[in-house]
Amino acid sequence: MHTREDGQSILSSKTDAVDQSRDTARAFTLPLVGFTMRNFISDGHMFFTGYVLADDDQDFRMPLAGWDPYKGAEKCPDEDCDFDHEHRIVPEGQWAGPKHNKDLYKATKGMKVEVRITIPWSE
Repeated sequence: MHTREDGQSILSSKTDAVDQSRDTARAFTLPLVGFTMRNFISDGHMFFTGYVLADDDQDFRMPLAGWDPYKGAEKCPDEDCDFDHEHRIVPEGQWAGPKHNKDLYKATKGMKVEVRITIPWSE
């Protein structure tokens, strides 16, 4: 989650892949307004609510079923890479997630979104 200069919140999910400039690839981005935390933590979950931004915003990049964020990705060939783990590189332009889908955006703009994040517990 980050906030843009205009104050709008962007919920996104990162993958373990990067692009050629080493920007972290995203599985989706979702612009929201009114983003609030309902309960901090309950039974290992964090709950948030918000509303899909009603302006036609190119940051709305939600995947349809079957979308593969790693399509065309290759294992990083650089043996001297700064990353401390093996990772994939996605094709240029794919780091921002799926392309803006106007039809899906029109169907969901202004709708309430409930987000549940599971917190892994270790003993």
